[in-house]
Amino acid sequence: MTDLKLMIKMPKSDATIEMFIVDSSYRGRGIGTRLMDRFLKAAADTGARLVTLYTDDRMSNWQFYERKGFKRIGTFYDNITSHYGGAGARGIIYAKEMDGDAKLGQGKP
Repeated sequence: MTDLKLMIKMPKSDATIEMFIVDSSYRGRGIGTRLMDRFLKAAADTGARLVTLYTDDRMSNWQFYERKGFKRIGTFYDNITSHYGGAGARGIIYAKEMDGDAKLGQGKP
C-alpha cells in the first residue's frame, strides 16, 4: 500500500534518492553530508531541477534532509514501516529545487 501511495503522491522529478544509509557506527563523522553533497552536485551538473526522496519519521534522520534544503511536500500513513516497526509511522515525501544550488560543491553545503 505504501508503494501505491508513493506512486500517487510523489512528484515527477529529474533525480530521486532511492536509498541513503550510513552505517550507525560511522554516523556523526560527516560521511552522510559528503555523500549527499556529491549526489546533489552530480544531479545539478546533469541539469536536474528537482530532486525527490521518500523517508519516514520513525526509522530515518529526516532532519538531515531538511538541513540539506529539502522541503517536506507530503505525508501519509506508512503501512510498511508501521507494520515492521510495531507502531504508527508517517511517510514523508521531500523535494529540493536545484535552481538555488548553483554554487553547490564549491564550499557551500
